Amino acid sequence: MNWVVYIIQQGKKPGSPIKIGVTCNIQRRVKHLQTANPYPLVLQGAIPCYSRIDAHNLEAYFHRCMHKKRMQGEWFRGDVPLQRIINDFDKKHPTQHKCLSWKELETDKAIIERQRKEINSLKRENEKLRQDMDDYLDSVLIS
Repeated sequence: MNWVVYIIQQGKKPGSPIKIGVTCNIQRRVKHLQTANPYPLVLQGAIPCYSRIDAHNLEAYFHRCMHKKRMQGEWFRGDVPLQRIINDFDKKHPTQHKCLSWKELETDKAIIERQRKEINSLKRENEKLRQDMDDYLDSVLIS
């Protein structure tokens, strides 16, 4: 599973509330949250993590950094200096996480799907080569 820490903003106005949470399916999560929200939700970014624990730890880090701006649960006032917090985290941990935009996530998803198809193709080719080798060895041994 691909765990991410997501950053969603309610509405398009600067200063609108933001939500920071964790999911392994960002599209489903945005859709689920949207059904319970009368304002359009905008995915501002997603930070891929190595594991569920890693994602929850990163989410907790962001929540601690913004605790004074907490509105309710995982929702924070939109005047949070979020980009500064992300940049500070990136400076401290330059190789751990990189905040991706929605377009980058879709691109990564497409790359993974192409790689998955290529792996399946190679598996089929490998199986055919094994079968050809078995057929050849059978014919040599029978002769």
